[in-house]
Amino acid sequence: MDFRNITSSKSTYRNRLLEIFWATSVKKKGTFLNQEKEANFRRLYFDDYFDSGSVYVVFEQKNILGYLLIIDDTKNLIIKNKQLENIYLEFTNEVNDFPASLHINTYPSSQGKGVGSMLINNAINEKKVLNKDYKIHLITHIDSSNVKFYEKLKFRIQKTDSERRVFLGLTYY
Repeated sequence: MDFRNITSSKSTYRNRLLEIFWATSVKKKGTFLNQEKEANFRRLYFDDYFDSGSVYVVFEQKNILGYLLIIDDTKNLIIKNKQLENIYLEFTNEVNDFPASLHINTYPSSQGKGVGSMLINNAINEKKVLNKDYKIHLITHIDSSNVKFYEKLKFRIQKTDSERRVFLGLTYY
């Protein structure tokens, strides 16, 4: 497996990453009431991260197994995408403490093979070279099986909101 930062050439890979996004999404492409709702969902969980952030992938030969999108300033992302305000409504203090956020997806066939760990560890190691005290977070559902995965990578639960979304934070020194 080969880890790469593709931020400078990310537009080349957009469609391939969208395939992974839709393959792993709880809501599937083509199942929305209309194209506007589908576009809003994609924008909320993919487009703004992809367009404004750093993009990392893991390749196996020419196949992309997974991707990681990082936004260094989540507050600006929330300002740009008002739909995020509802998700972050109860996490204001936590965003102040952990300003960067990530969005990660790997093909289901690649899960459990170290792809996600490689993406997170390598990307954060690259980021902390630029910022010695790098703090990053993600939000998932408290009942999701991926919470244990993130905890193994040293993310810690900071707060759970009234919708049972959990804010996990990680500090790299």
